[in-house]
Amino acid sequence: MYNLLMSGNVDEWNVAIGSVNETTFPLARYLEYTEEIIEQRLKPITSETVAFLSQLSTLFMSELQTEANGRQFLRIRVGKVPTISDYEAGLRRVPGEAVAAMEARFNEDERGKLAGMEPL
Repeated sequence: MYNLLMSGNVDEWNVAIGSVNETTFPLARYLEYTEEIIEQRLKPITSETVAFLSQLSTLFMSELQTEANGRQFLRIRVGKVPTISDYEAGLRRVPGEAVAAMEARFNEDERGKLAGMEPL
């Protein structure tokens, strides 16, 4: 058994051999396209699940890429996944409009401070 992690971004696995890399994936992608019997054994993510997965060899592979000249290629690395973090489970996404509004408000506060005004 092995792990297979795929990325549409060919540069994701453009890592020098022997070096350490870190990446993130949405939790929704965990076990995607995995046979149901295996999926049932690996959910939920527990310390035992992480310990088991960290022992497996992992193929890190890009999706099929096509260059301008029509040549196709994959980028593949072999390694291990020593840790899995479930930080996304407790977070919710902030819509882009809300981020832009917060950034605008922050900029207004900063301009105000420079002009000697109290923050909004």
